[in-house]
Amino acid sequence: MREEKKHVTEAGGFHPSHGSRKPPCGAGTAPATGGTGTAGDVVFLESGNEGTQNIVRAISHQTAGVVVQILAAEGPLSLSDIALRLEISLNATKYHIRNLIKAGILEIAMIEYSVKGKKVKIYGLKNYVFLVSSKMSSTDQLRNAVVKRRKERDEPVRIILKWDKTGKITFFNEYGHRFFGFAHSEVIGKPLVGTIVPDRESGTDRDLDYMIKNILTHPECYASNENENITKDGKRVWIRWSNKPICDENGEVIGMFSIGTDMTESKALEETLFQAEKDSLT
Repeated sequence: MREEKKHVTEAGGFHPSHGSRKPPCGAGTAPATGGTGTAGDVVFLESGNEGTQNIVRAISHQTAGVVVQILAAEGPLSLSDIALRLEISLNATKYHIRNLIKAGILEIAMIEYSVKGKKVKIYGLKNYVFLVSSKMSSTDQLRNAVVKRRKERDEPVRIILKWDKTGKITFFNEYGHRFFGFAHSEVIGKPLVGTIVPDRESGTDRDLDYMIKNILTHPECYASNENENITKDGKRVWIRWSNKPICDENGEVIGMFSIGTDMTESKALEETLFQAEKDSLT
């Protein structure tokens, strides 16, 4: 009999790209032409590439395809839950999940704890769109086409961030890595303050270390907030964050799930307009 689990609550769920809300795990910059490449949450597939072959092998099996369909319909599930729905053994299910993770289609979405305190991995779909085009001769062309299309449609790419109750970063999506300029090893496990959040906000001198602690203490007051952040090269940027608490089986907040949108240009425009209005009045 399956062991009853207590769930770690977390915002959203992992779904396929046509309706996805949750992030892929990624690090560093996109691979160069000649391999699978990325632009935020888009993966470009090129024939003959090892990464592409891994993806094709993983999803070509009928059972693996059903795993993807189940997670797309229901959201993140445990190994035993997936096996139960497939009506196959845990070992057979584990085989397909391992292949899908290797291909970059699935990831560990969160960790749950059973009533006995045992850790249970919960698997979900990465938020990727996979593109193949015979009209584009290179990954760079595909990437540029996607970026151009996003700009035309005014669709911002989101920064996806998870952090624990000590204020340390536990997850960063690929766009977050590229936006802030940090490699995976430079940011995961590091405190928010001093890495992507400055001690104090320029202009307002707001104590951002206190703000981070306050978000964890009073998450209901910070469902949405905007604050200054800092990139690896020292550039100050403004991000609008949507925050939802991650709780343990007792309902205690153990971390935060945050989705950020770059507001730097909008903030600069607002400041310019404000200054112009101020000058006209004086």
